[in-house]
Amino acid sequence: MLSIDNNILWHGFNADSPQHETAYACFPSESLPMHESLWRAASKEGFAFRRLYDVRTALSLLAQGVTEFATANTKDFTGLGFRRVWNPLMS
Repeated sequence: MLSIDNNILWHGFNADSPQHETAYACFPSESLPMHESLWRAASKEGFAFRRLYDVRTALSLLAQGVTEFATANTKDFTGLGFRRVWNPLMS
């Protein structure tokens, strides 16, 4: 199984990067839909670059079948596709 760090992801989906083609080539074809969704979200106006980690985590978990997500940071995961996002520390 291959995992790709965000510093490669950024080059892979940034056509203006000099390393674009090399970085994009290392993405397995089955991961492209998830990464393309991530890049679409990241390209929206007002998207904070620091959210890449949370959005990528959410998309990866959803691709693996996760439907509920427990986190102390519910605001950053609400609306990303989980059936339920909750903070078990706030019960």
